Amino acid sequence: MSLPYYQTLLSEPLAFWAASCNEQACPELVRVNGVDATSFPELTFFIPEVFAKRFIATLNPDAQLALLGTHIPTYNSFQYKGAFHSIRPCAEKEVQQQFDYVHKLTDIVDQLLGLSKQEVFDSIFFQPSYAVHLIVTDVFNQTPGKGAGQSEILKPIRQHD
Repeated sequence: MSLPYYQTLLSEPLAFWAASCNEQACPELVRVNGVDATSFPELTFFIPEVFAKRFIATLNPDAQLALLGTHIPTYNSFQYKGAFHSIRPCAEKEVQQQFDYVHKLTDIVDQLLGLSKQEVFDSIFFQPSYAVHLIVTDVFNQTPGKGAGQSEILKPIRQHD
C-alpha cells in the first residue's frame, strides 16, 4: 500500500513553520528545522531554542498546533494540525538529523534561488533546540490553486492514549 502524498512529502526537505495561539488567540510562529515523521500520524518537529520562547509559552496539555510545510520547487504545501503532546531538549541524534535536513534544504535554495548555501544555512541552523511531539488529527492541502484548504485526511486519524 502506498502512502498518501501529504505523508511522503514529509521526507522531503520542506520549508516548515509551526504555529500555536497565545492567550489572546494571536498566532505564535516558529521556524522548524526538520521533522521526524517515522511514526505518522505522530511526528516530532525541531525548533531552535533561540526563537522558541513565545511559542513554547503557549504549549499546555490542551494546545492545538499547526505545522505548515512547503516543498520549495513545487510550492506543494500541507498544513498538519493536531494536539500538542510533549516538548523536550533535542538528543544529539536529533541535532544531527537537523544538520542533515537543513543542508538538504539549503541545497535546494542554492539551486533554485542562487542564494549562498552557507549564508542561508547560518541563518537557519541554531542550537540548542527542542523536539516537539505532535499528534496529527487533520491535514489540509495548502498548495496554491484549486483544492487549497481542502481536508486531505479523515478525522480522527488515530486516537492517542
